[in-house]
Amino acid sequence: TDRNGSNIQRIITDCLKSDPKDIMLISAYPRPSVQGKWDHLSPVIWYRKGRSPGVLISATTRTQGVIANVDIAPTLLNCLDPDRQSVVGGTGHLISSVDLSGSVALISNLDDLVTANGHAETPIFVIIGVLAFIMFLAGLVWRHNPSGRWLGRFATTWIYTLPVSALLVTLLKPVSPSTLIAETMVVMTLTSVLSCVISGGKENSLVSFHRISGLTLLVCVLDAVTGQNMMKFCSVTGYLLNGIRFYGVGNEYMGVMIASTVFLISQAQKPKRIALPMMALVSIILILPTIGAKAGGAIVSVTCFGSYLLLLNSKKLKIW
Repeated sequence: TDRNGSNIQRIITDCLKSDPKDIMLISAYPRPSVQGKWDHLSPVIWYRKGRSPGVLISATTRTQGVIANVDIAPTLLNCLDPDRQSVVGGTGHLISSVDLSGSVALISNLDDLVTANGHAETPIFVIIGVLAFIMFLAGLVWRHNPSGRWLGRFATTWIYTLPVSALLVTLLKPVSPSTLIAETMVVMTLTSVLSCVISGGKENSLVSFHRISGLTLLVCVLDAVTGQNMMKFCSVTGYLLNGIRFYGVGNEYMGVMIASTVFLISQAQKPKRIALPMMALVSIILILPTIGAKAGGAIVSVTCFGSYLLLLNSKKLKIW
């Protein structure tokens, strides 16, 4: 079908002639790209007589406008037998709808963003990595020059802003890989420049890292507790198109949050005083099933934070 759904509209019109209670149209294969690759979300349309227009959602994804293939079977069984409580194979959840105006535009924007992430997932790291290497190399060559030293510090600061910049770019809703990459680099540059300006041009780049770590951790925590709407559609994670996960803090930002926490504590004037509260807050977020990484979050946070606490208290780590 075309992007406006004219073929789908004709199919639904024909189906409605028999006055059904439910119509579910499912495409097992989405609209392919020019190269023929599967780079879009598969469309699903569910018509229910007497229901208002909206978007689909399930407990599997916890994301408006997105359901999983394992949700189809239990939902169809429930339509045939509403009193049925069991779930096929023990997986999947019932699909429901959320009344929402502008649902078509929301789905279209969501598909554009997910597709852009899928295409930009590798190029964005290559391009940013090459640019950062060139800047750092230039700064190393001209390290005896003040401008060269500044460029080297800026390069390390610039690459350090990638995790938080990738999150913030989702708010701009880029619709193409080139736009996504360009907007990410612009946000990284603005964040780096602002950090350097605030630090007053001090020689020690740790001042900038400290501020960026704080900003990164703050954005991650706020996003985690408000539904992970940035992490879900971030180029660093690539959740939806690859089906890696649908919600919660994944491995990528679990590492980012732990590293940012450790760096903030290490640069504090009294690290021992703030260590336990900060570690406890981040650990709780990572462990909670609804927003965190569940068992993986518990294992990693306890191991990393526990090791750092031992080092912070001048204890030697023993490796068996």
